[in-house]
Amino acid sequence: MKNKHLYFLGAIFLFHLINNLYVLRIDRTPFVFDSHSYFYMSVSIYKWFLVGFRGHIDIITRPPLVMFPASLFYFLFGISRDVACFTNVIFLCVLIISMYQIGKSMGDKETGLLSVFILTTYPIVFGFSRIYMAEFPLLAMVALSLWALLRTDCLTDTRRSLLLGVICGAGLLTKMTYPAFVAGPFLYYCIHGIVIYKTKRKNIIFNSILVLCIAVSVSFFWYRPNLIQEFLRYQNDGNIPRAMSGFRLTEHPLFYLFALYNSQMWWPYYIFFMVAVAVLVVKSPAKLLFPAVTIIVPYFIFSALAIKNTRHIMAYLPAFALVTSSGLFEISKHKKAHLAVFIFIFLIGILQYLFITYSVYAKKFLEARAFAPGAYRPCPTDPSTVYEWDIHAVLNMGLWQPDDSDWKTEEITTLLLRENPQKGEAKILFVNPNPRVLFALLDHVRIQQLPLDIYKSYTAHSRGSFPKEDRKINFTFQELEEIDFLLISTFEQFTGPNTDIEDLLHALQGPPWSDCYERIATIDVPEDTSIYVYKRRRSILSFLSGRQKRQIL
Repeated sequence: MKNKHLYFLGAIFLFHLINNLYVLRIDRTPFVFDSHSYFYMSVSIYKWFLVGFRGHIDIITRPPLVMFPASLFYFLFGISRDVACFTNVIFLCVLIISMYQIGKSMGDKETGLLSVFILTTYPIVFGFSRIYMAEFPLLAMVALSLWALLRTDCLTDTRRSLLLGVICGAGLLTKMTYPAFVAGPFLYYCIHGIVIYKTKRKNIIFNSILVLCIAVSVSFFWYRPNLIQEFLRYQNDGNIPRAMSGFRLTEHPLFYLFALYNSQMWWPYYIFFMVAVAVLVVKSPAKLLFPAVTIIVPYFIFSALAIKNTRHIMAYLPAFALVTSSGLFEISKHKKAHLAVFIFIFLIGILQYLFITYSVYAKKFLEARAFAPGAYRPCPTDPSTVYEWDIHAVLNMGLWQPDDSDWKTEEITTLLLRENPQKGEAKILFVNPNPRVLFALLDHVRIQQLPLDIYKSYTAHSRGSFPKEDRKINFTFQELEEIDFLLISTFEQFTGPNTDIEDLLHALQGPPWSDCYERIATIDVPEDTSIYVYKRRRSILSFLSGRQKRQIL
C-alpha cells in the first residue's frame, strides 16, 4: 500500500479524536484555576469579535493564540467547556504532522510514524489534549518549529527561514516559555551550519537574525502592551520572587527526571527510552546530538527555578519520542524486527492509554503519582498551596478520568435568582469555596449572563474577590451589608482547626448574625462537600445602637 503511513497517521488522529469526543461528552468536571482563566479569556475574545471589535476587550493576561481558535468553534457549536477543549483538535493535527516529519527527517518514515504514536500516547500528552490550557498547543507549536528549523538546512535557506520566523512568532503567541524549548536547537543548528558551510556563514548569520526579527514582529502586537504589565503583576503577586528564590540546580535537580517516570511517559515508555539511549550511544551517537540539545536546555532552565511543575516542561517530549523510535529501530535493520518493535510498542501504548482513561482501577495509580517525586513541587514559600490530588493531577499532570458528577450549578443559580430580594444583580459571597463548584458557578453565570455577582473568600490561607482584583471581601459587618447571599462550603481542603469558616458558622447561630442571615438551603455536591445557602433578611446595622456600631466597625 503506497500511502500506508499516511493512513496510519490518519488512524492515530481518529483514535484520539473519537476518544476525546467521548470523554468530553460524558465528563462534567469544571475548569479550575488556570484552565478556567483560559476559558474566561477565550469567551471574552469571542464576545469582542461578535460586537465587531468595538469597545474594550476584557484583560487578556496570557498570549492569545490558544484563545483565538475557540472563537470559530464557539460560533459553530456554541460556548461551552467541551467546545473550548475541542479546539485542541487543530493542534493535534499540527503535532501529528510535525512529529512525523521530524522523525522522517532524522531517520525514515517508520521512525516518524513510531515517534508520532509514542508521543501521542504519553499520558501527559493525551491528558492535556482534553484540557483547555496552553500546554498542548505549546507542544504542537514547538514540534512545528523544530520541523521548520530542520527544513532550513542549517539556516542556509532564506525562504524557509522566513517561514520559520513566522512560526516562531506564532509560538511566542502561544506561551511565554516557548523560547526555552527552541533556543537550544536554534543555536545548535546555527553553529553547526557555520562549521560545515564555511562559504555560507554570512547567509546563516543573516537568516538567524531574520528569523528573530520576524518572530518579534509577529508577536509584537501582544507583547508590547502586555509584557511589562504582566511582569509587574507577577512580581507584585510574588510569583517571580518565589520562582527565583530557588534559582539553583542543587534544589531537586532530578525532579523532572522523576517526572518522566511518574507522570509524563510512565515506566514502560521510560524503559524503552533508556534502552534506546544505550543503543544509540553504542551504534549511532550522532543521532543523539539534536535531541540532546532539545532536552538539556529546557531541563536546565526549568530545573533552576524553585517552582517546579510537571506540565511546564512537557513541550520537550518530542525529543524523547524521537530518541525512543530511532534507538529501538537501530537494534536491528531487518524489516521483521522493525515490525515486531512497532507491534509491541503499539500494544503497550494502547493498553496504557485505555487503562488511564477508562479503567476503574486507575484512580489509585493516578493518586499515587500525584504525590510521587517529580509529580509536583509546591511553592516553598507558600506551603498551603496543596490541592486535592485529582485537581492537582488534572492541572499539573494531565492525568484524570472522565467524571459525570452533577455539580448542582443550575440548582444553585436557580435558587439564588428565585430568592433574590432586589430582582437585580445579586451579590454573593462564596466562603471557603470548593474550587470546582466556584468555577463552575462563575462559568455558568458568565455564559448565561445571569444577574449574579460572585465574590470568593478562601479562609485559612487566602482571601480575595472575583473578578475585579481591587475588590476585597473580609468578614466584617460593614462589608457584609452589601452581600445578599452567603454560600458557605464544607470543603475540607482549605480549612483546618479553628479557622474563620468555623467561627463564621458558629456566629451565624446567634445574634446579630442570626437576625440578619437565614439559612434557606443545604445543597450537597461531589467531593463530600455541602453548600450552605444563607440569605440576608435585614441590615445588621439597622438594629444596633450607636455604641455597638462604633465597637463593631
